[in-house]
Amino acid sequence: MLKKLLLVFLLSSCCFSLFSSNQIIWTWNETDEKVAWYRYQINDDSSNSWIYIPNIPQKRYIIIDVDSSVTEYVLYIQSSYDGINWSDSAKSIVSTDSYNTI
Repeated sequence: MLKKLLLVFLLSSCCFSLFSSNQIIWTWNETDEKVAWYRYQINDDSSNSWIYIPNIPQKRYIIIDVDSSVTEYVLYIQSSYDGINWSDSAKSIVSTDSYNTI
């Protein structure tokens, strides 16, 4: 059985882009060098709308644009050694209430 991978989220904050749109940026470090793939979904852990990312050091980040009508974003992320068997979801929550928009 695939052991659960603990992801360390280094950054989970809103920042402002050059085009005055808010964005959320998540980055993480790997805790297991054998992980081949990550997959993630935003705000829903039950659907099958995963976005897949190979485990490449330069690709351990996710950027999404913030919709002003959404007050909270939840990132669900899983890891896999083989791209078939996946870990349980780790999640990171960002509340947009504490950020002002430009």
